[in-house]
Amino acid sequence: MRKPASCSIGVLGTFDTDLFDDALAPRVLRRELRARLPGARIITFAPYGALRPTPRDGGEPAEPLGPWSPDRAAAVTAGLDCVLVSRADPFPDRDHLARSYGVDRAALDELDLEGWFIDRPGQASEDRCPVMTFGSDPVVLAPRLFSPDLLTKRLEYLWLMGWYPREGPAVVVEGDESLLRIVPRLAAELWELVASESDLKVVLAELGSPGDADFASELAAELPPECRYRLPGFAGIEDIAAAIANSVFVAGSSRRVGLVAQAYGRPWVALDPEACPTSEHFERARRTEAAPAGPSLAAQADAELDRIAEVARTAALTHRQKEASMAETQRLSETEEALGHLQVAHEARSRRLATERMVFANHLHKAEAEIGRLKDEVARLREELTHAEGRAAEAEAGTRAEAAARLAAQEELSALRATRTFRYTAELRSVYGRIRQLGESPPKPTGSPAGSQAPADPSPAADSSRPAETKLVQ
Repeated sequence: MRKPASCSIGVLGTFDTDLFDDALAPRVLRRELRARLPGARIITFAPYGALRPTPRDGGEPAEPLGPWSPDRAAAVTAGLDCVLVSRADPFPDRDHLARSYGVDRAALDELDLEGWFIDRPGQASEDRCPVMTFGSDPVVLAPRLFSPDLLTKRLEYLWLMGWYPREGPAVVVEGDESLLRIVPRLAAELWELVASESDLKVVLAELGSPGDADFASELAAELPPECRYRLPGFAGIEDIAAAIANSVFVAGSSRRVGLVAQAYGRPWVALDPEACPTSEHFERARRTEAAPAGPSLAAQADAELDRIAEVARTAALTHRQKEASMAETQRLSETEEALGHLQVAHEARSRRLATERMVFANHLHKAEAEIGRLKDEVARLREELTHAEGRAAEAEAGTRAEAAARLAAQEELSALRATRTFRYTAELRSVYGRIRQLGESPPKPTGSPAGSQAPADPSPAADSSRPAETKLVQ
């Protein structure tokens, strides 16, 4: 889980131009502020910012400021603990900035840069978000940004590309469109310097100033090819820093480039369209021993950064306490609101339970009455079952008695049949049975119709019974 930032600092500046020093400043500030405030969130803002990315922004374009207004200033400062305004002193005029951005003066006027960089943004909410102006120039701390090993590697890259001499001392010269009119005189002075020292080389650097490519081209045309090199406009800031750090001196029109040169201990010769330096100025700078610049500018910048870090730390702590208090208040408010909702829900639930209880009581009363009726019915059915069981028992007893009597009769009959008398009288009983059958048959007619004859004598078969009778009588 990512830890929250110790503080949030907004840094405003013209970081979105093509100038080497404008690209160098935010990287130095990020490094210095994070060294003093570990975990700090540094957000850079520029007039156009990410809407106008440059090759030297290192892939970290600034946030666009847009036209100044109180609402926009409040939006920029929202979520920040403090704001740091970094600007050149004196602030560049709008015409120069318009040429640096490659836009019309009218388009730049719409942004109202004075409102952002001079009147200070967020002044209406300064009690919430302190706004500070960085009086020193951060480029004086450039040597801390790039390690010696990195500069050595970048120098080797310059050699490989043929942008910087491998051997002999080198003079870095940069300029802009304002120096075009002194190019012939400047070339003559540099020629004289080179002629006095055959191994000296001139490196023409394009550092992003308006017209710097034209200046370098015209000056290159005036110098012998064997002693001139050219650092193109798409070179990175590490390449430019390596070229400056390894030069014998730097000559140019940019005061901030001069500060970088002095930070690396290299003399700086200012190029002025009104007063072109002579070869003696160049020779004097050439003979000056390379030495770190005096600590005054770096010490002043460090002191300001220490103060800014302390203000940011205090503002962040104050904001965290306010946020904690507001969060606690918000939590209490939310808790009270939740309790109110719970109370309403509880009352509604109580009413519902009371209604359900009454309905349940009615159902229970009806159920009890039904249960009483069912109990009476069960008692009646049990009584009928008892009577039925009694009758069934009586019937079963009668059936058993009848079965016993029948069994006794059968046993008596079986015993009778088993007697000797019953066996001896079997034939007599057979005759007796036939006699009974004859006695039970209807009588025969006594007369016969006229003319009928008397019946014939009975056949012997008809009298067959007689001998039996006689035998029985005997």
